[in-house]
Amino acid sequence: REQLRLALRPLDLGLGRATGGPVVDAALQRDRSAQRRDDYGDQVQEILAYYHRAFGEKHPFATLDLTHGIDSVPEVFTLGSSGNSAGFAGQLGIGYAFAGFINPRAAKAALRSYRESFTATPFGPGTPQIILALNIVAAPTEEEALTLTWPNRAMWADLRAGKPGPVPLLADAASSLSQEQKDIPAHVEGLMLPQCLAGTPDSLRGQLRPFAEKFGVTEIMVQDALNDPELRSRSRALIAEALAGL
Repeated sequence: REQLRLALRPLDLGLGRATGGPVVDAALQRDRSAQRRDDYGDQVQEILAYYHRAFGEKHPFATLDLTHGIDSVPEVFTLGSSGNSAGFAGQLGIGYAFAGFINPRAAKAALRSYRESFTATPFGPGTPQIILALNIVAAPTEEEALTLTWPNRAMWADLRAGKPGPVPLLADAASSLSQEQKDIPAHVEGLMLPQCLAGTPDSLRGQLRPFAEKFGVTEIMVQDALNDPELRSRSRALIAEALAGL
């Protein structure tokens, strides 16, 4: 037991507002006749108070010992894709993770709001911590990297058409997308993030460095949509090479 305890390390804890959707929300309500209320802010503060033992006997989790044997606490991040939680995270002094692969156009405003509202508190590390999650693919050439964005683009096209489904294979995406959809730029332009970011290790490094420095990004989380295991492994290795140079 002592050896196991020594091996334990604090883990990041991400708290998001979204659930499985309106149908699931309704099904999980205790009283379905009651008016729904967004108590996300209250829940986040309850969890922070629990982990930091900043509660009294009336706290809803006061009798629970969910972290028995663990003296450290996880570093907490709120998760967002619209910017609504950015100022809230800053005021609480905790980390903020933005889903740039969902809503890249809102990234600049959200990260700026978080940094401007950040106040050091006992609940966080004392300095702004930003995780920027992006859809990134990499290849030895720019042309091939652009083609690797096609599965993700085809998936989004299906979603917008009301036909959600699994991420298509590269060959299927190539046949379903128009040439105009295939040729949409996949580079950071003037600090504006694209839906899909593609390039070689050198070009990705050059694209990401100005944005990361401007907005104080401390970590980049990679999301991709590649079903081919060999292409996916190669892409991620090249992305790691790019990010290592930031």
